[in-house]
Amino acid sequence: MKKPALLIAAAVASSQLAFAAPSLANTVKVTPLGGVDGEFCRLDRAMIFEDPNGTRILYDAGRSVAGADDPRLGKIDVLLVSHMHGDHAGDRHMKAPNSGTCSKPDFSVSAVPNTNTVNIALAKGAKIVTGSEMPPFFGGKLKANGGNPKDSCWCALVR
Repeated sequence: MKKPALLIAAAVASSQLAFAAPSLANTVKVTPLGGVDGEFCRLDRAMIFEDPNGTRILYDAGRSVAGADDPRLGKIDVLLVSHMHGDHAGDRHMKAPNSGTCSKPDFSVSAVPNTNTVNIALAKGAKIVTGSEMPPFFGGKLKANGGNPKDSCWCALVR
């Protein structure tokens, strides 16, 4: 490729990136929180959705989030729980990220009588958004631990 053609190709590519940047700024960032860095193993459930406005939603804290002190969490505004199975609400969890392997994760820390979800919500001052019978369940756990039971809801969140 001759130098002028190379310069034209570079200019076209950079202009395409410039026009793409505004659309990238309006994209929700999705980060899986698997038990092993760089993997999303068959028993992993957790994901963080980060809105461009900075709102961070933790979906199904489950077992692969290493409790409320997991360094990957950062700020969490809302915990969203899809359904009431232990691997989604977090009946137990890992000691730390990368505890175990994909084929043999180390979910040795019990979150009973609470759940990983409740412990994270309490530590982060976050709301728990769920459906069906779950809001009273999580609300009772929050209240029993000094939290606000109204932070567990079938609610539309307005900030």
